[in-house]
Amino acid sequence: MADGAEQLIIRGVLQPGVTWRARDGAGRRVVLKKIPEDCIRSGRLHPAIALRLTRLREAPMSGLANLIGVQRCEVGVVVVSEFVPGRSMDELTFAERRPYLAEARRLVEAFHRTGLVHGAIGPGNFIISDTGRLTLIDPSPLLYDDPVADMDALVRLDPDDPGVAVEESAARLHLPTLAAAMGLVFIAAAGAAAWALHVAGRS
Repeated sequence: MADGAEQLIIRGVLQPGVTWRARDGAGRRVVLKKIPEDCIRSGRLHPAIALRLTRLREAPMSGLANLIGVQRCEVGVVVVSEFVPGRSMDELTFAERRPYLAEARRLVEAFHRTGLVHGAIGPGNFIISDTGRLTLIDPSPLLYDDPVADMDALVRLDPDDPGVAVEESAARLHLPTLAAAMGLVFIAAAGAAAWALHVAGRS
């Protein structure tokens, strides 16, 4: 069981594609996102989705909100992620966003270098701390694999800023195939119908 995902205190109804705040059994704030039902087969995550979530949890980069685990609860199967305090970029005007766009691009490019694509880039996926630190949050659990879509989405954060324009020749990156990550496995946690993400060989 992933630490911090043993118990969730949820108020309201979770809908696919919508993030919700909750608290775990220790009272810590977490963020939940319900996984679409078509990603689940016979009560278990589709293996490709499970593999992607495992890779997201183990992504070796700073500036990315931690994925804690996956858990079944009364509303279905949810991704449990770290809550990052701060202001969302979607609360800012285009002009107010501009000082953060270079860092946003750096974070997305660093994420791509891990072999992953975010798949849902928008102003709501960047949190700005009180000290101005930027954090990338909420990668899609779905199987997006085209980094160009992420880079195009960055342009839409401020269409008038030439600093985020994407050069077509530099946008495409080679991403590892699923076969390259066969050492990663998804293990259903025993008891209480709760699930967590693990890497083979890790305790």
